[in-house]
Amino acid sequence: TTDELEQFVLLDSSSMFNDINTGDDKVVDLKNDMTNMIAKAHKGVSKGLEYASPLLNGILNGMAVGNIGMLAGQSGIGKSFLTFNLLLPKFIEKKEPVLIMVNEEGREKWQQELITYVINNIIVKDNDKYIGYEFVKSRFYQGKFSNEERELLSEATEWIQKNIDDGLLNFCDFETYAAHKAIKQ
Repeated sequence: TTDELEQFVLLDSSSMFNDINTGDDKVVDLKNDMTNMIAKAHKGVSKGLEYASPLLNGILNGMAVGNIGMLAGQSGIGKSFLTFNLLLPKFIEKKEPVLIMVNEEGREKWQQELITYVINNIIVKDNDKYIGYEFVKSRFYQGKFSNEERELLSEATEWIQKNIDDGLLNFCDFETYAAHKAIKQ
């Protein structure tokens, strides 16, 4: 009935603005305070954390603090690999906390990526004993590690415990992804 429809609309509209945050929004003249903006830019305030790629830094000026970067693609095409090689080395080096949010892979897969990265880019690279050696992540699926692999896994784990501060690399595995859940985290 018309009365029922009116009641439905009134109830629905009464909750329409429940999630709206009211704030102290201001209208300003865009030309004001240009000198302060230039001074902040000169200090590098807007420069983001560098990527491990000079090309990306030249284009994107690093990853801006507080931004959410999203890397999307089909399963198995190298999103985790790319993340570890372009982003995480700088987060670790600069001791900048990061929250890795995924909805496809669990924590163990990312731990495997981290250990593989540390073995190949830190342990093997800095040790003449392992010249030419490369640890392949798929070894985690095959199991039965050789003595050399067990030694490398142990060295990488020790390096991670010693050199990566608690709370630096944070991880959230979403059951289902939603932008509001990512922002909340």
